[in-house]
Amino acid sequence: MNIKNIIEEKLSEVILNVYQLKGINLEVQENKTEFEGDFTIVTFPLVKQLKKKSGKHRSRIGRSFNRTD
Repeated sequence: MNIKNIIEEKLSEVILNVYQLKGINLEVQENKTEFEGDFTIVTFPLVKQLKKKSGKHRSRIGRSFNRTD
């Protein structure tokens, strides 16, 4: 299993724990060299499902992702 798959799996766990939503699969993309970091998480499917602005969701996912084992 590669790192992108591991991140996507953990994201599914976080979304289930935080938002009680199943079947929301967020895509993990490798960053272009002009951006900081190695990966970008595409949150549009979650934002569409929640029907709210994405900024707070990204922060909440990031905090929750850091707490999982």
